[in-house]
Order: sequence, then structure tokens, then C-alpha cells
Amino acid sequence: MRGGIDATAADGEVSQIRSYPSQHGGSSASAGWEYVLGLGLEREAPRIGEQAAALLRAPICPAATTTVVLDSDQVALQVHESVGPPDRARPHLRHGGRVRRHELPPRRETSAPCATAPS
Repeated sequence: MRGGIDATAADGEVSQIRSYPSQHGGSSASAGWEYVLGLGLEREAPRIGEQAAALLRAPICPAATTTVVLDSDQVALQVHESVGPPDRARPHLRHGGRVRRHELPPRRETSAPCATAPS
């Protein structure tokens, strides 16, 4: 069973979205309708809508080097978008084989200056 809600706030030019309980279609479980009921979607909907509207009104982040704190879902998405999924980043790991260091693919720069990825 899968359940979740999305709230979108728009002003004609810009839109912002908030999701609950997680992005990309909600949350999944091997359960029945009781799982969806247990998510409390009716209870959470006003809060999620308010957060989407608040994001729309928020000022643009200034350009600066700073510290960013990310939730685990966002970290997984950021790594995936920066270096690709694990099976493409290191194809030899799919086969469970041992690889000596000199056999690893060369590293390349990614969009994030502090991250590198195999070519």
C-alpha cells in the first residue's frame, strides 16, 4: 500500500511543493488500508499546505558558501543526481567480484566540488 499527500503553492511565476510523509509518491508498506489511515493524512494536510505557502513567500537564498543540513531522503536524491545510482557508479559491484585498487575506474569531478565519482 502506498499513501501520501502533496501540496503545491503557486503565484503564477513560481511554485513550491511540500510532501508528506515523503517525496516521490508518499510512503510504502506491505499493509492494507489501515496503513494509509495510520499516516494521518487529514491531520497533516493543513500543515503541509501552510509549509508550501511559506516556501513560496520565503526570500531567495543568497549566493554563499555555507553549511546545509539535509534529511536522509534528500541526501539519497542528491547523491543519485550527482553521481548516478550505485549500479552505474561502480558496475563491477553488481557482479560481487573483488577489484584491486588499480582496476577502479578513474574519478571525475561532479557538479559538487567536494564530491567525485567514477567515470
